[in-house]
Amino acid sequence: MTRLLVLGNAALDLALRLPRLPLPGETLLADGQAGDVGGKGVNQAVAAGRCGVPVRLATALGADAEGQRIRAALAAEGLAVEVLHSVEAPTDRSLVLVGADGQNMIVTTAEQARGVDTEAAEAVCAGLAPGDFLLVQGNLPADATRAALAAARRRGASTIANPSPLWFDWAALLAEVDLVLVNEPEAALLDLRPASVVVVTRGAAGAVLRDREGREDQVAAPAVPAVDTTGAGDVLAGVLAAGLCLGMAPLQALRWGVAAASLKVGRQGTLRAFPDPAELRRLRP
Repeated sequence: MTRLLVLGNAALDLALRLPRLPLPGETLLADGQAGDVGGKGVNQAVAAGRCGVPVRLATALGADAEGQRIRAALAAEGLAVEVLHSVEAPTDRSLVLVGADGQNMIVTTAEQARGVDTEAAEAVCAGLAPGDFLLVQGNLPADATRAALAAARRRGASTIANPSPLWFDWAALLAEVDLVLVNEPEAALLDLRPASVVVVTRGAAGAVLRDREGREDQVAAPAVPAVDTTGAGDVLAGVLAAGLCLGMAPLQALRWGVAAASLKVGRQGTLRAFPDPAELRRLRP
């Protein structure tokens, strides 16, 4: 079966529930707090793995208790994990603020993620072959991300990029990307023309897919009450990637991803709120 390599970050999340998101300079009292394993790389790898696709996650972790907790969570998911040599620093963390309407604000530390170098990124792609897929996000440095994409393409693998967060210029990288997945604000900031296939997520409005010929297809999202949108985009990305690995056309894989993300937004939390394998099988188009 086709393999998926996810090269991305890992973090521990601290989520605070609030009556609403704060204004600049404002202090609010939280209604509750919860901890979970997260990070875009971890989230997307777990979502894909729950679809029944062989997934290998390459990520950077600190040699601390937080890093061990993430390792244990990934082992419980049955994922193959390669911990990359990064820097002597704590495991990355994310602070997630979630309003009563389900919308969120997220701030993530990135010492581990930004410590991944070009050599490590290239090396982790050495086992890719034609028919495999590489999925990257925006947390790692530009040079390392570029090296991984180029290495994957040289080996005949397909490449998927979710360039979030946008902290470096992707202009020189998108020519190495077969499918790029962004939200509407990111799409407004990027020239997406070099990518073969473009997916723009639109929250409750679903997503739009533009194919290689420039045709656009709309995928509507089911109407669901939003409890917590945290990680919904990562669920979509992971399930979309899994669908492509399983031989689905991009539009069919996107429909699966949108359905899975819509299920996630009705639940509080990150990994613990992701659809499980049985739910993903039922949602599969």
